[in-house]
Order: sequence, then C-alpha cells, then structure tokens
Amino acid sequence: EEAIAELRAAGDEIGVGKATVVLAHVMWVLADEPVRSRQLLREAIALLEQHDPGPELAHAYALIAGGTAIAGQSQQSLEWSAKAMDLAEGLGLENFVERARQFRGLARCSLGDLGGLDDLRDSLRVSLERGFTLEANIGFNNYASWLWLTAGASDALPVYREGIEFVQRRGQRAQWHLAELAWPLFDAGRWEEVLEIAATIEEYAQEHGSGQPLLMVQATKGRILFYRGRPEEAAAIASELLPRARAVGDPQIVLPALSLAALVEADRETAIALLEEMLAVDEEQLYPDAGRVCARHGALELAERMIRSDDRAAPRTRHIGVAISAMLAESRGEHERAGELYAEAARRWQAYPFVLERALALLGIARTTGDADSAREAAELFRSLGAAPLEREAAAAA
Repeated sequence: EEAIAELRAAGDEIGVGKATVVLAHVMWVLADEPVRSRQLLREAIALLEQHDPGPELAHAYALIAGGTAIAGQSQQSLEWSAKAMDLAEGLGLENFVERARQFRGLARCSLGDLGGLDDLRDSLRVSLERGFTLEANIGFNNYASWLWLTAGASDALPVYREGIEFVQRRGQRAQWHLAELAWPLFDAGRWEEVLEIAATIEEYAQEHGSGQPLLMVQATKGRILFYRGRPEEAAAIASELLPRARAVGDPQIVLPALSLAALVEADRETAIALLEEMLAVDEEQLYPDAGRVCARHGALELAERMIRSDDRAAPRTRHIGVAISAMLAESRGEHERAGELYAEAARRWQAYPFVLERALALLGIARTTGDADSAREAAELFRSLGAAPLEREAAAAA
C-alpha cells in the first residue's frame, strides 16, 4: 500500500494499477479478504483501461474472472474470462490465457454447461505441457472440484492426489489442495484420512496463522464428529467457524459452515434461519443434511426449495434432490412413495459414491418398508464410518 501511494504521488498510473493488482492477489490468497480483493481489482482495471492494454490488465482480468467465479457470480466471470483470454492471446501471454480458460470452465459448469469440464481439463493439460506452474497448481483443484460435483469421489480423488504431489514436489505446502481433498474423502467414507488432514492443517495454522483451508477442513471435520455421536464438539467447531466463514463470504467457504451450523443447532428458529441464509447464498446444496434439518423441524416447504431436478443442476445436486424428496415423503406419512425414493437415492449414492448417504438411504428404506436386509447393510456401512449412533439405529431396525 505504501508503494501504491508513492507511485500515485509520482503520477505513474500504470505502476499504480500493477501494484494494485498485486495487492488484490495478496488480499485474496493470503489475507482471506476476497471482497476487498475484487474491489481493488475493479479499481485497478478502471485505471489500466485508460492506457494501452498490457500484461497488467490481462492479469487483472484473469484474477477478477477467478474471483467472480469463486464468489458464484458466474455470468460476470464468463465476461471477464472472455476479456482476459482475448487480451492475453493478443499479447502472447499464454499462461494468462490458460488461467482464464480455467475460470471460464468454472463459470460454465456453475451455469449448467458441463462443457466447462473440457475447459478445465484442457487448461490443466496445456499448463502441464508448457510448464505454467501456477496455472497447473490451481488447475488441479479447479478440475477435481467439478469432477467431484459431476462424477463423484472416485473420479475426483486421483486428480486431487496428483495435484498434491505436483505441489509438494516443488517444495510447497499443499494446504488448499488437502482441504479440498477432504470433500471427496468424506463422501468415500475415508473419515480417518479427513481427520489426519484436519490435524495437519490445524498444526500449520497454529504456527503460521489460519486461512481458508482451515475453515474448509473444519467444516468437514465437524460433520464427521456430529455423525460419530459427538455433537457438542461439532457445535463448538461450528460456533467458531461460522463468523469467520461469513467474513470471507465465498460460497465454497460459507455454505459448508452454514450447513454444519444448522445441522448441530437444536433451536428450531435458529436452525431455520441458518438454512434461509444458506439458500440466499446458493440454492444448490452440497449435502442432504439441510433436508434432514428441515424434516426434523417440520419446515417442509423450505426443504422443497432445496430440490433441483433440472438439467442445469450439477449431478450431485440432483442426487441430493432425490434424497430430500424421500425425506419429505416420509415426513408426510407417504411411506410407499418414500421407500421408492429412498431406493432410488441408494442406487444413486452407489453409482455416485457417497457412503454415508447410501447408508442413510438404506436406513430410510428399512424405516418405511420394514426391509431388514437394507437395515443390516446400513448398519455395516455405518460401522465402517465409526458412526456408532446410526449403527445402533440401523441394527435395531434389522
């Protein structure tokens, strides 16, 4: 900031713009202030666009394309990505072309155009081939995250692990990669690995200060503790996590935090308010937990809003919609229909691997149809997760 003041005093507008872009990147990556970062980028762009376009402007366009993509402002991200790619191609800046292509891919996927996966895959491939280390670094996460949302943990895990190896071979700590890796690991039922990752990131945060990776992995850890029958510990995590996640504001940080907070909240009004806040951020759910919270508190109309079945929704979101539809049918006493929907959810959670949710769907079948085999299979799955309370419930239904 001192350098920006000095450059401004010297009348060097391009220098001010360049330094502001650098500051914006720091605010996003290191200071956990993405809103401030995007504000700085807009200021830099307004200044740089008054001069002949150069690398500084291409960099700014690419950064704001990424910032708006992660903030859920997908249409804006598409527009910024196009500007970044056009300018970077004209200037021969291939690394910025590939970085912007990634953000275009994220935006396309978020808008329901899964052709964006091609952008993500191709950008990662080109970045690796041409030695664009930074672009490849972030490219692994961008591609893996949408593989997770579309195809599930089995497809996403190898890409995440390759990205972690890529970063660590270069002597860097893969904190963000590890935090995201916890998402598909949770689905795959490899909860001990999630807890090991959480311990690693927590230890690093104690020595170097916390950041967004800590917030991401704590939300996943809290969910594990809740389902393992340790709700007080999960609630303590949610209480500490939520205000910090709100301060960051990006959906990938705040949505899991709100979901966890609602899951552990005993008070009906507070839980529903948390879910309303979550839906205001994004109506596409990452976990079916929100539907269970609604069913628990009789907020069935709210749960209806969480169901997406249109083609623009990510496959994960559509699977969650089936699971929530089953919960609603059961809550309304429509046991035959609920049993059919739980069976459909169980099939989906096998094809798109999600161990906890498949077990919960099987338990739903047992509750609504009396099928003992489903209860026994559910109990075995809950046992593999260390989810003792749910294992006991399933065993009692067998």
